Order: sequence, then C-alpha cells, then structure tokens
Amino acid sequence: MAPSFRAFDQKTWPDTRDMMGWEIGTTGFDLVLARDIPTFVARDFAPFCDAFLAAQDLRMPDLSEPACHPGGGRVVEALEAYFAPSIAGIPATRDVLRQHGNMSSPTVLFVLEKLLAEKPDKPILLTALGPGFTAALAILDPQGAE
Repeated sequence: MAPSFRAFDQKTWPDTRDMMGWEIGTTGFDLVLARDIPTFVARDFAPFCDAFLAAQDLRMPDLSEPACHPGGGRVVEALEAYFAPSIAGIPATRDVLRQHGNMSSPTVLFVLEKLLAEKPDKPILLTALGPGFTAALAILDPQGAE
C-alpha cells in the first residue's frame, strides 16, 4: 500500500511577525528569525502539537521518527527537546539540514523521503514552521490507511 495522509492542521499565532518573516533587502529576501524560537516551541508549539496528536488518538511512543522542517540548529534542538524522551532524536532532519541546509518549509519533504526509505511501520509526524509565526502538522501512515 502507498503512504497516505491521515490528518493535517495549521495554526498562525497573531502578532508573531517579528519572530519569523521576510524583509526585502538590498540582495533580495532576508530572513528575520527571532532568537527565542526555542522558547516559542516549548510554550506555544508543543501544546498545539499535543492537541493535534490527541485528536488523532496518538502519543509520542506511537510514532516513528518525525519528519521536521529543519529551520536551523536551534529549531532542531528545540524540537528534539519537545519529543524527548519518547523519541530519542531526529537524525534524518539533522542529516538533511547538514547536507542541504534550510530549503524553507519544503525541506520536510526531503526528510520524509529519507524516512520512507527506511520503511517505518508507525505513523510519521510531519512538522513545518514558517513566517507569521505558523506551524503546519500532518500525520502520514507509511503503509496506507489502517
């Protein structure tokens, strides 16, 4: 069976444009990234993700390694702290970031490709963080719908 998406959700937090966004500079688009994104992940993203998983009747131990958009080293560390101790790390995310850098939100698809090659047997949580401040979440069943 082909992989299939089970659920998707997205949230944009009001008044967070200063956390992540784009400004047009002299050389094109310049990324604006606040230093307190790890605090935001713990305080705001984590409850949103917890509620999303609960709505799908899932807990962290029910998941394979998540596929995360690696916005940068601090973002990866914050996500790993959120997933711990149920999920020991996100090495595929780290590997894609190391090999290709941050290619914006679609980077999560490169991470997903890497994870699917390992033939996981549990659902995969996809996460992407972006301007606004926005979070997108999805659950992918690697072997199709149950």
